[in-house]
Amino acid sequence: MKKILRSLLLLILVFPLIMTNEKVYSQSVFKDVGEEHWATKEIELLTEKKLINGYADGTFRTENPISRAESVAVLVRMLGLKAGKVMGSLPFRDVSLSHWSRDDIMIAYQNGLLSGYADGSFRPENNITRAEAAVLFSKAFKLRDGVAAQSFKDAAPSYWAYDLVNKLVVNELIEGTSLNTFEPEKAITRAEFSVVLARVLEKKIPFAINISKDLSKPAPDADATYSLITADWGIYKDGTHPVETTQGFNEALKWAHENGKTTFKVPEGTYLIKKQDPKLYVDTSARINMVPNMTFELDDNAIIQKETNGFGGYHTLHIGYGADNVTLKGGIYRGDKDSHDYSGGGTHEGGYGIVTEGANNLTIDGVKGVNFTGDGLIIGGSGTLIQDLYEKSFVSGAIDEKGDFVSDPTKIRFQGAINFNNPVFKKEREFEFSNGQKLTNIFDVYFYKEDGTFMNRLMDQKVRQIIQIPEGASYFYAVFNQSKSSAAYIEVWQRAVSKNVVVKNSEFAFNRRQGITIAGGDHITIINNELHDIKGTAPQAGIDVEAGYGENGFLNSNIFIKNNNFYNNAAYDVILYDGQNATVEGNHLSSKTKIGLAVSPPFTSALIKDNHFDGSNIFAYHDIKFEGNRMNDGSTHLEGPNLNIDGMTFTDSNFIVSSTVPFGITASNITMYNNKIESEMSLWVNPIHISNITMYGGGITGDASEGSIIDNFKVIGAGGLNLPPATYNNCEIESSSESTGIVTLDNPGKYIFNKCSFKVYTGILLTHPEADFAMSDSTFDMLEKRFVLKAVKAKRILFENNTITANKLENSTDYLVMIGDYWTKDYSSTVQEAIIRGNAITSNLEAEGISTQYAGTDAPPYTVENNVLTNAKLKLMKSTIQINNVEK
Repeated sequence: MKKILRSLLLLILVFPLIMTNEKVYSQSVFKDVGEEHWATKEIELLTEKKLINGYADGTFRTENPISRAESVAVLVRMLGLKAGKVMGSLPFRDVSLSHWSRDDIMIAYQNGLLSGYADGSFRPENNITRAEAAVLFSKAFKLRDGVAAQSFKDAAPSYWAYDLVNKLVVNELIEGTSLNTFEPEKAITRAEFSVVLARVLEKKIPFAINISKDLSKPAPDADATYSLITADWGIYKDGTHPVETTQGFNEALKWAHENGKTTFKVPEGTYLIKKQDPKLYVDTSARINMVPNMTFELDDNAIIQKETNGFGGYHTLHIGYGADNVTLKGGIYRGDKDSHDYSGGGTHEGGYGIVTEGANNLTIDGVKGVNFTGDGLIIGGSGTLIQDLYEKSFVSGAIDEKGDFVSDPTKIRFQGAINFNNPVFKKEREFEFSNGQKLTNIFDVYFYKEDGTFMNRLMDQKVRQIIQIPEGASYFYAVFNQSKSSAAYIEVWQRAVSKNVVVKNSEFAFNRRQGITIAGGDHITIINNELHDIKGTAPQAGIDVEAGYGENGFLNSNIFIKNNNFYNNAAYDVILYDGQNATVEGNHLSSKTKIGLAVSPPFTSALIKDNHFDGSNIFAYHDIKFEGNRMNDGSTHLEGPNLNIDGMTFTDSNFIVSSTVPFGITASNITMYNNKIESEMSLWVNPIHISNITMYGGGITGDASEGSIIDNFKVIGAGGLNLPPATYNNCEIESSSESTGIVTLDNPGKYIFNKCSFKVYTGILLTHPEADFAMSDSTFDMLEKRFVLKAVKAKRILFENNTITANKLENSTDYLVMIGDYWTKDYSSTVQEAIIRGNAITSNLEAEGISTQYAGTDAPPYTVENNVLTNAKLKLMKSTIQINNVEK
């Protein structure tokens, strides 16, 4: 900052020499330049041409020297090269970007008028010598060659500038200081300099420079990059002077943007960004404000550090509405989490690193956003309240299909039109209604041209629905289907979300609230990032897609979260809270025992694909499709409706489903491995449809109401299974050697088994009096002397066309199919109806193949018919109806 102020002061001091649009002193003759002065005529000519001016005190100071910078500035102006800011890189280490003559020196350098010293300096404040001035003039003007009649002993042919001094003398632009001296190393005076320029004009010597060359436009690509020179802008890179550093960044970025720079490089160092002014609600000077069309590239060892503060919220770098086409690349953005003053109360969750508000076409690549009291990155929107309407803003009446106002006591309309003259509508051609009170949520909108011509109408629009503005529309009215406007209120908003944002190859970690929040974005891609160690204040998530849309916020849409790595987050890895259309693909979600993915009811339409839930859980509601995911050491809690799982592998995990509506969830191609715990699939509340599920150990539990359809269900190494009421088609159950593998049916409802196979130690046990059981076309291969079917309690049993093989029975009292129980034979029967028919039962000895003898004292007449028993025998009570059974 001191250097900038010094440059401004220097500009004021040298200003009199340089022609300006506002004359400092308008006299043609200065009070120290009388008629007798040898250079009066030339000074008056240049003053008339507005190439030079005097000082504010009315003097010209003819004998004062001229600095190298002053001489270049006057000459550039005379040549007509001055055309505002120019682009390019100067090789002079001592000409800063903020130097008052930097643009003039740049123009002169680009045109070959000057060069610096061997040490890379230009020394702009040094007085220009007579020899140096000769060089400058010789390059600026087309001078004729020749040999001067006058020779100088101090500017002999061996002198470095002899040729150029000679040219000036030949063209009668300058003389020596005596008959034989030129004094080339002496500073040229203001009078001498003025005389040379005046004689060029008088002699009409042509310029050597092509002044049609447009130097106000950017130079080639190399010149579109600005490498920050911190000292030029008062920026400190040692983590001190936050006020000067923040101001310097914003001034430098503004300058770079105005001068066509497209890349802004920041060297290594720690840059402290100031805390906000407590008197201001929003202090824009307390953050870096990005400019459009800029790549902001930090050295890998550059740190943008937020100053320690005690505020509940702050921004560190801000990309606001209109700052489109921005890339942030590299470096570290670091908050004050560890030194923050939390004593002021509240959650202090609003301390943010990078914030976007309604900006488009952004890329964040290879950055780190760490240690913020809130979020590392927020992708959000910018809202403009166009108009709020109250009770008196409405009148009775409607608008017909031609756009004409008509009387209609059942409706109300706007009293006056709402115009699209807000500047935001030049870019954003859409709006919405929100925060309605005492008004219907559905209304009609009528558009008109500026001359009043009706254009078209949109019927049945809704509050919070985005309404597109037709091309050429100048204003609109709205009609509500209600007769009164008492206490009515509604707002018209334009809400611009950030669009086309890519966040890649970056790391967001050790923040208190979130790694990344998407709070108003469309077409947002988050790919190949690390998001971890988020802990401190809720929600504590790696990524949270949450804009408060239902509470007057922005709409999130088209979100892509791909190939990211999440770990050690205190509560969540990914939250899809509100919005629509998201793809979560190829991510590693490994915050152990936490929620890897939460999809809340306000979010609709999500694709969850090829992710690895490594020790993390899933909580999800409706409108979601899961494809090809895998989970270990976790669990799912799925509710639906419109939720589909296609292809998922579970290892030591629980697949828990609680469908809120019948068949609101479908699942297929599920594989479950049980290595460490008894992992289960649990079905609750309402029926669902599941197909192609294979379980290695574990089983299915739950008390979902009857009606689920489970196709191609396979359990290998089954322990105990407690199956919910459902239709099981083509199921396979195979017991492990360590377990009895009993299948218990103890819920009310229908159990239907079609074409299933059992290779088990123990078969099916029915224990609920309202169980309705049917099994057909199924096979049993018994691995031990246990039963195939034992119905202790049941409402109805149909067991038909099944095949039983039991070759490991040990005595004749063993039984295969039994109605009732030996221990309750003297009590009332608890099986209300049973039909056992068409079965083929083979045993290795004469055991009880079908038994009803223990069904109870008042057992109804069960039906046993058309069964074929090999070795096994019928053991039936007298009331049992026997038809065409065969015992071999």
